[in-house]
Amino acid sequence: MSYFERVTPESVGISSNKVLEFLERCKKKGLQLHSFMFVRDGKVFAETWFRPYNKESKHSMFSFTKSLTSTAIGFAVQEGKVDLSDKLVDIFPEHLPDEVSENLAKVTVRDVLIMGGGHTREPGVHGEDWIKKWLSFPFEHEPGTYFAYNSSGTNMLCAILKKKTGENMTDYLYERLFKKIGMGKVPCSQTADGIDAGGGGSKLTTEQMALFIQFVMNKGKWENEQLLNSEWFDAALSKQIDTKHSNSIPDWYLGYGYQFWMCQPEGVVRADGAFGQFGIMYPDKNAFFVIQGSSTNNFEVLQAVWDTFIGAFKDEPLPEDKEANIILNYVLKNNEILPLQSKRVYNSMKKYAKLRYAPVDELKGGAEAIIGGYTDEAEDKSIKEIKLDFIGNECIFSVNTCCGQEKIKISLESHFNIFDLNGRTYGAVGSWESDSEFTFLIYCAEAPNGNQVTIKFNDTCLTISTKSTYPEGGWHRREVKDLVFNLI
Repeated sequence: MSYFERVTPESVGISSNKVLEFLERCKKKGLQLHSFMFVRDGKVFAETWFRPYNKESKHSMFSFTKSLTSTAIGFAVQEGKVDLSDKLVDIFPEHLPDEVSENLAKVTVRDVLIMGGGHTREPGVHGEDWIKKWLSFPFEHEPGTYFAYNSSGTNMLCAILKKKTGENMTDYLYERLFKKIGMGKVPCSQTADGIDAGGGGSKLTTEQMALFIQFVMNKGKWENEQLLNSEWFDAALSKQIDTKHSNSIPDWYLGYGYQFWMCQPEGVVRADGAFGQFGIMYPDKNAFFVIQGSSTNNFEVLQAVWDTFIGAFKDEPLPEDKEANIILNYVLKNNEILPLQSKRVYNSMKKYAKLRYAPVDELKGGAEAIIGGYTDEAEDKSIKEIKLDFIGNECIFSVNTCCGQEKIKISLESHFNIFDLNGRTYGAVGSWESDSEFTFLIYCAEAPNGNQVTIKFNDTCLTISTKSTYPEGGWHRREVKDLVFNLI
C-alpha cells in the first residue's frame, strides 16, 4: 500500500495542462526523465515512470544521498552522540597527518556539513586509508568560510557517524526514520573500509524519495510524532554558506545548507543528485516534486519546474477538466524512454539465427559484462558461448556461462521489451542497421544511463561494441572494449 493518496491535479489547485506542459517542455529540450512524483498537501497529483523504469526498481541517487547523510547527523546531534562543534582532529586522532595545520586543527563537523571544511577543491581520495588522505589534503581556507563541493567530505560525515555510534548511515537511519515512515531498507555502496558512501551511494525508488522529502517538508514530524526536531530543519534548509564563486548557474550559486541547495524561487530548497535526481520543496504551497532522470542539462529540468509550477498553484481546488485529465492519465501511463525505431532484415535474421559463437579472449561476468551493465565481481560467470535467435517480435540473445544460461530479450517492435536479468529489471529494443549490423538499446532500471550495443557479423565471427547513452561518453560506467566471438 502506498502512503500517498492519488488525486487529480485540479483537486489540489493545479491544472492537468500544467503537468502536460512540463512533460512537453522536457521532451522539446531533450531531457531524459525516468520518473517523477508530484505531491501537494500529502497527495500525489501526478506520477509516471518511463519504461523500462518502474515503481519497484531502486534508482541510483548520486548526491541526493547527501541529504540522507545530513539527516543522520541531525539524529546523532539530537541524541547527543555528535556535536556540530566537535573537531575532526579529536574524532580521528589515529588518522591525522604528521603535521596538523592551523586550519585543520579548527575544522568542525559543522564545517564539513556545509562543505566549508577549508579545501579549495575536493580531495580525490580512495583506498582503506582514505580518511587520512582526506585529512592530509591542504586546508587552504579558514574553516566555515569557503564552499567547495566535496562528496568525500560527506563520506567523512558517515565516518564520523560510524565512529560515534558504531553504525553505518543507512543502518542508523533504519530504526529512527526509514522503518517509521515506510521507506524500508535503503542500499548504499561503501568505501574501501566499509563506511557508507553518503556522498552519493544510495539507491531509492521514486516513492522512497517522496516519503523522505515529505518527512523533510514536515520538518521532522511524521503522523503525530516528532522524529527529528524541527530546529534541525530550520538550519538544514536555510543558507549556511555562500556558493557564488563555485558555479555560474543560478540554482548552484544561491547558497548551501546542511547538504541541501537553495533555489531560484524564494523559499524553495532541494536535495540534488547528478543527472537530475531531485527532491524539490515548495513550502509556501505545501508542494514538492521528486524526479529521477539522466540529463547533463539538469538545470533545464529545474527551470522547467520553476516556469511551469512556481506561482501556478491556487489555494482552492480548480474545476475538474475531464478532457485534459484523460489525456494526462494516458500520457502518464504510457511514457517510455525514446526507443530505437526497429527495422528488420529478414535474410540476415535467418542467416545468423542460432549460430553459436565463443569468445576469442577469456570473458567473465555473464550477459551483463557484454552489455556494460552490473557485474558481480565475486562470481566468475565465465562466458562459454553466445547465440541470437529471432523469434516473432523478439531477438533472444542467449549467453551460456559456467553457471548457466542468461537471456537478453530484445524487442523488434520499436518499444522496449521488459525482462529480468539477475534480479534486475532491464528493457531492450533493437534494429538492423544493415544486413550485417544489428544494434540494440538497453537500460537497467537501477542505472541512470543506458547502453547502445552494436553487433557486427561476418562469415567467421562477430564483434560486439558498447557505448554509453551519456553524452559525455560513459561517465561512471565500466568501459567495455570491443568483444570478438568466433563462429563455432
